[in-house]
Amino acid sequence: MALKGMIKAIEQNAVHDGPGTRLLVFLKGCNMRCKWCQNPETWTIKPEVWFNKNLCKDLGECVKVCPTDAVTMDKDNKLIAEKCNQCFDCVEVCKPGALAVVGMEMTAEELAKKIASYKFFITRNRGGGVTISGGEPTFQADFTAEVLRLTRKEGIHTMVETNLFTRYDDIWKVASNCDMIICDIKHMDSDKHKESTGVSNKSILENLTRLNKEYEGEIAVHIPLIPGFNDDEENIVKTLEFLKPLEKVVRIDLLPFNTLAEAKFMSLGKDWPYKGVEKQSKEYLENLKKTVKSFDKFDVTIGGLW
Repeated sequence: MALKGMIKAIEQNAVHDGPGTRLLVFLKGCNMRCKWCQNPETWTIKPEVWFNKNLCKDLGECVKVCPTDAVTMDKDNKLIAEKCNQCFDCVEVCKPGALAVVGMEMTAEELAKKIASYKFFITRNRGGGVTISGGEPTFQADFTAEVLRLTRKEGIHTMVETNLFTRYDDIWKVASNCDMIICDIKHMDSDKHKESTGVSNKSILENLTRLNKEYEGEIAVHIPLIPGFNDDEENIVKTLEFLKPLEKVVRIDLLPFNTLAEAKFMSLGKDWPYKGVEKQSKEYLENLKKTVKSFDKFDVTIGGLW
């Protein structure tokens, strides 16, 4: 039986998620609920209704057909997420296309073939490839591993971006088909980590330590900088102290706070907890970069441009 997975989107010309020009595949399904999440439409593995308020003409047909009263005439926040049963009746009648379905099912073979069709474009520019992200790729571990295996057979550089919060067997299943890995370290304090992501960091740090021993490729670490949560120098230093003995970790990308997630939460009928929070200043980010450089081990960027 063909392995099937749930995809959110395939983006071309990515330059922040691995070397060269890459395809970036977003899978649906995640085992964390980070309060600042940039891709809340990937939390659930099921297809969801998505609202684009810029396309809405307030025709009202969506309101009439909704069986759970989950659609309103509020143009800024059309959906009431708690009431929506994902029947998609509203999508069917929305003539302007303001309501759409996020999520499409593909087999591993179909996705690998799609990736391979871009081989000329992604490999001719500085040795690009494909990076599978999410959501969380290990949430669909068998599917992700098979896509990577088939893609590798085509001579395409493979990467995955993972939060490492799962069974190590699933991590290894995926990692063993990767030429390089990106992982996230969100906070070194387990209680604070759980407060803002829903899970402890204990198994994450254990998995990274074990992966460092067993994985043959290089590992890059993303640190999403969230104001008031993990962007203080004390936490950054503790993170660097943990990472320094891990010889496979060669690169750290400091990711500035991104406010674009607010619109995504709204499109799903949800409130974003960080509404109104401002980005870090350029000076503040440069100081954190200097802190990373002071450890004299890692390549470091602000923003993850490869």
